[in-house]
Amino acid sequence: QQQQQHSSERSAVRECMSKDEAEAFLTCQVDMLSSRADLPRVQALQCRIEALVRAVPELPLADYVSFLNSLRVRNFSQALSRLHRFHDLQAARVAQELLQTQGAGGVHQRLKYQYVSLNLAALHAHFGHWEETLLALHECVRIAQENADASCLQQALGWLARLGCQGNGKPMVQLYASRAKAEGTAEVQVLAMLTLARTWLGAGQHPQAVLQAADQAFALAVSHSLKPLAAMHHALAAGVWDAYGNRAMGALYAQLRLAHGDVGPAADVVDAYCRIAMYHGANGELDRALRVLDEAAARFAGDNQLSGQWTAAKYSMLHQHAVHRLDFREAVRLSCRLTAVLGNASDKATLIQYRKAQLMFAQRRMTAAAALTVPLLQAVQLGHSCDPVTRSLARMKETELTLFLAEIHLAADSVFTALDFAVQGATLAETHRLDALYCEANVLLADIMLGLDIPKRPRETIEKVLPQIFAHGTLLVKGKAYFVLGKVQAKEADNDHDRKAALRNLQRGLRCFHKLHHLQLQREALYVMAKVAHTIPDMRAERNRFARQFRLTDCKIKARFA
Repeated sequence: QQQQQHSSERSAVRECMSKDEAEAFLTCQVDMLSSRADLPRVQALQCRIEALVRAVPELPLADYVSFLNSLRVRNFSQALSRLHRFHDLQAARVAQELLQTQGAGGVHQRLKYQYVSLNLAALHAHFGHWEETLLALHECVRIAQENADASCLQQALGWLARLGCQGNGKPMVQLYASRAKAEGTAEVQVLAMLTLARTWLGAGQHPQAVLQAADQAFALAVSHSLKPLAAMHHALAAGVWDAYGNRAMGALYAQLRLAHGDVGPAADVVDAYCRIAMYHGANGELDRALRVLDEAAARFAGDNQLSGQWTAAKYSMLHQHAVHRLDFREAVRLSCRLTAVLGNASDKATLIQYRKAQLMFAQRRMTAAAALTVPLLQAVQLGHSCDPVTRSLARMKETELTLFLAEIHLAADSVFTALDFAVQGATLAETHRLDALYCEANVLLADIMLGLDIPKRPRETIEKVLPQIFAHGTLLVKGKAYFVLGKVQAKEADNDHDRKAALRNLQRGLRCFHKLHHLQLQREALYVMAKVAHTIPDMRAERNRFARQFRLTDCKIKARFA
């Protein structure tokens, strides 16, 4: 009777769902369970999976979905059995395919047994079984080293770094680097050193220490002709330079990563394209940035998994450009497209809410902008991750949101609240050694102190970061620095020569804002320039020209708001 019931279920499932449809359904469930978005009910999903397994027993993906579903309810025994069954079915399936194409010799070479140990380590770590996790990771490193699988080695060493964050295996990565050096296995040594650099990046170590560890790994990789690991170093160095605020160096290392071609993970190549595009976009070269992303799209055409990365970067950049131009309709359209592209990404809600807050700020709806930003800041402050890169990004986001709140309160004439947030942002940036954000915070502080009529401090505050800003700041930060410096000089000037020097800096800031098509900052700069030119007797013609440009820009802004 039970066999008849299973047979009827099997036929019913096959009538309503083919094998391809079942795999598509299971892939969708994997994405949803991995991103924790729109999760189905545990019991309902498990019943559906069991029906699929009885109907189509040769689907390994069904056991993987069941494994993820078991993690949700913290059922260790069921998760373990499903994970083993998934790997058994997957190995049998791959072995059969390789046997048909390459013969018996290719089967042993291509079966990736190291990933069984890696997934087992992740399972034990999820349930807090640290000793079992370490044993599984040691086994994974051993097998991956025998099979020369650099990608798996990197993931295993990354898990060792995560355990170090929790105090259960802090010296493990350094131990593997020392052991590899003693044994003469350069590949493991390079990977361990790169993992150590990533760990130090997440721990907020001094940039010099992080880059020194990465460069030592690169020198060793070059001396042993390990091209994939050299490419991996360039990808890491680009991220490190970006994290510490030097986008120009980040873009340079991204170019070096692209020079290695398709060696290494494709995600690193796409990430390099996105870094270069974002660098050009931040410097007002939007057309050039879009060409870079189009090159990435042509190179990886048909790869749906990677397409979301460069498409999201493209829409994010265009959205920022539309906000600067006060093209609100276009900004909303791009925000909707960005929402669709992100799909079930874990940081989707955060990114979309931040874009909405920026749009509210551009529309001068300060209360709404603050109401959207404060929960984001609280969520970032309460969040915790063992991943080094995720922790580094969280620190950057916390500092960025704090400074954004300072700008919101300054625009709303809550000067002392703005000063409080700006000081917090500067302290965070200095503590975490985020150079770009530290420069931005000091420019903002100088502007606030100028409004509070504090003598001498605005000039001291902005002049100490000017060399850094002019060396590798973004175009927007450079423009704001010139603008605030010009205002400070104009306020302190007691002769026409000093006022003309202030006017030159204001004009430099205006050129930056023109290149970015930032209408509101253009209007502010033209207003101050007209006021300064009015105080210089031989510059009445320039004053009239600035006043006309101010009226034209003001009319354009009013038309956009209308």
